Amino acid sequence: MEVLQDGKFTKPILDFSIFTPDKEHDEKVLKEREELEKKEFFELVKKTMIPERYYTSTFNNYTGNETQVNQIMQYAEKTVRNYNGILVILGGYGTGKTHLACACLHTNTNGRYIDMPTLEIEIECSRDFSAKENKASVLEKYIKPSLLVIDEIGRFQNPIAEKQALYYIINARYNKKLSTVLVSNFNQKEFGEYVGNATTDRIAEKRILIELKGESYRQSHGEKETV
Repeated sequence: MEVLQDGKFTKPILDFSIFTPDKEHDEKVLKEREELEKKEFFELVKKTMIPERYYTSTFNNYTGNETQVNQIMQYAEKTVRNYNGILVILGGYGTGKTHLACACLHTNTNGRYIDMPTLEIEIECSRDFSAKENKASVLEKYIKPSLLVIDEIGRFQNPIAEKQALYYIINARYNKKLSTVLVSNFNQKEFGEYVGNATTDRIAEKRILIELKGESYRQSHGEKETV
């Protein structure tokens, strides 16, 4: 576009030097944005109530059977899209069951984590006359999340009470078409016998079973104390 200057129409000279990218500034802004996003995501992860040890446990930093990891990762991704299946992760001590279960909650931060010893304490406390929550409201917390991880199945001091709580939660979530991850040190046969026929029946319809093998990762990679 021409402009009138000194009685003549001339084309303006554009000084593009003022638009020269400031690489250092751009990198700083990008880094600040990435750090803010990480902080916001970290806060979402904390709200799932996973143990602090597993705040950074993801599928990428798990070393194990690649096929099994991919199966669990695909399951986790489906739960974000309202998939209503049940994932059962079994295996011996230190094989990475909790790591993988918590990785699911890194994928779906609308979920919630609970281990059975903690649930047992919550239920026991609900019996106190001054308790803010009764047993029903304690259990209700674990029926609502879009994804629930139930860890350490088989660790109640009272197995009958544990089976009742498990059935209540799993049945309610089954009826609401919500996804659940069940984690235990039992093998497949022991797990089925422990939770009972009614609970197994609810699990069986859309079940993915992963049984992790191998030695304890904690024992083989744990830090040795020096005295």
